[in-house]
Amino acid sequence: TDWGGQLGACSTLRTAEAAARHARVYAYELTEDSGEVYGGFPLGAYHGWELPFLWEVRIPGAGYPELDEAQEALADRMADYWTAFASTGDPNHDGAPRWARFRPGTGSGDGDGTVLGLAAGDGGIAPVPFAADHRCDLWSGIATGTATDEPAATAATPSPATEPAVR
Repeated sequence: TDWGGQLGACSTLRTAEAAARHARVYAYELTEDSGEVYGGFPLGAYHGWELPFLWEVRIPGAGYPELDEAQEALADRMADYWTAFASTGDPNHDGAPRWARFRPGTGSGDGDGTVLGLAAGDGGIAPVPFAADHRCDLWSGIATGTATDEPAATAATPSPATEPAVR
């Protein structure tokens, strides 16, 4: 999730907050589990796992699994979002779940660091409580010396995802 508050999920959220003070930002988290396991530990939605959803990736040794039918549908939806954003500056388009603009200092959604989650299947594209899932309150507290071992009241079950991308 985070490594000392300087690299990982929560620092990416801070980057989105800073950028959103100056431009429209749409933040997402790929929440589609890769199914990959390394050393007995599930990798979840690891850094770079979104690549085969956006391009044909032929990297020797990368080990990207073939996308199944539901993942191919997610890839199509992601391409539609990216295309709309590239042509209009807004990823929203007809027939797609709404992607709320990220707001500085509040997250999108209810002011809790929510971003758009992207996963295959029905209901897989929906807001996710990114800051709570990744315990950004804890990491911020460690950085400032105010950390507690109590999760935030809004904390949800951690997702298998990595960091949100800022587009």
